[in-house]
Amino acid sequence: MNNVIATQNLLEECKKQSNLEKIIFLSTDEVYGESSLSLPIGHKEDATLNPTNPYAASKAAAECLMNAYRISYKLPIIITRSNNVYGPGQYPEKIIPKFIKNILNGDKWYIILRFLTVIFTRSYIFVNDLIDALQLIMEKGDSFIYNIGTNFEISNKELALALLSHFHLSDDHLEYTCDRVYNDCRYLLDYQKITILGWKFKITFEQGLTETIEWYKHNLNKWWR
Repeated sequence: MNNVIATQNLLEECKKQSNLEKIIFLSTDEVYGESSLSLPIGHKEDATLNPTNPYAASKAAAECLMNAYRISYKLPIIITRSNNVYGPGQYPEKIIPKFIKNILNGDKWYIILRFLTVIFTRSYIFVNDLIDALQLIMEKGDSFIYNIGTNFEISNKELALALLSHFHLSDDHLEYTCDRVYNDCRYLLDYQKITILGWKFKITFEQGLTETIEWYKHNLNKWWR
């Protein structure tokens, strides 16, 4: 409903406007589908879309709508595809704030392993770096699609251990569970195009994780609960 129907409704309203400078649609790295664990270079913006889960498929559908309205009605649309965003204030369904919440609440938490052998990795970008990229695209973007990413990858287990280390806790807090119905192992982006505009990520994962943890520590009662 949000990614397809609401997106088309918004585009229909945009058709009626005569003074739109840019429409920026935030998509996801998941539209490319799973990246091979042996792949040294990520997907470029012109790669064929191959979504492998319903969420990614709905984002790809929204991208198709964006492209159709861009061509048919000359709307000034730019699509961005980014890695996993994290940072202070993120909704607790996402892995980093969810794990932090569980630690602060004294709950156990789960790491998904596929048959206990396959490693799931994700690339992360700090929210401030994403905002800088979007600001730059608003000011200077002249291409239809931009990837926004980092060169940092971490497995779910490594992420869990990094969070536990920040709190000086052992891995006794981890429990392992079966894989969900669909779960791609890896998403990897080639984000060289946006660097040509002058953007680069500034916040290391360690810096971003520390800032995120500190925010949740000080906002647990008035925000989480």
